[in-house]
Amino acid sequence: MLVRMCLRTDGYVVAPFAGVGSVEEELVERGYLVVMDELRFYGIVTPADVLLLGHQLVVDCVRPKPAIYLDDDVERAIEAMEAEKCSVLPVFDAAGEYVACVTYARIVEEIAQLRKQPVAVTVRNLVGDRDFEAVKQSFIHELYHHIRNPLQIIYSSINLYGESSNCLERENLLDSVVESAKQVETVVNELFYAYFKTN
Repeated sequence: MLVRMCLRTDGYVVAPFAGVGSVEEELVERGYLVVMDELRFYGIVTPADVLLLGHQLVVDCVRPKPAIYLDDDVERAIEAMEAEKCSVLPVFDAAGEYVACVTYARIVEEIAQLRKQPVAVTVRNLVGDRDFEAVKQSFIHELYHHIRNPLQIIYSSINLYGESSNCLERENLLDSVVESAKQVETVVNELFYAYFKTN
């Protein structure tokens, strides 16, 4: 899943030279503030930043945070959050312009929503000449192979995980689930990008 699906565009924007005291209530209520003016994005400030640095001006409480991009995987965002011990990060477009923020809570919310959505796919069987049919059958065979195999590994690993009491074995099974899920996501992402780049 890409970061662009989990954006928080409702960030509370404060001027860089605002006093910390004037925005404390919003900071505590929202968990972070977006520091920017008409000319530039300065960063985001969290309660931990204010406590750590203890300055009077908002801009002086901005600490560098890893840059996350719209087309990064949410896994990268989560890893960066864990490394920084921070639950919110700024998101940029390919040109390096600030777009919005991504929060850990928003990622979890999006994953929960995706799990609730029923899977419904409509496939029309377009029929063409012999060459078209050969390409179509080859494509479907490859797609079936590259998605079904990782899914079988995921199902098997989950079943074995429940039966195992060995910590190392369980860790290996979880690694198998993650790697297989990444393989499926790669196939889906490549299909998506190939389609939209050529159409």
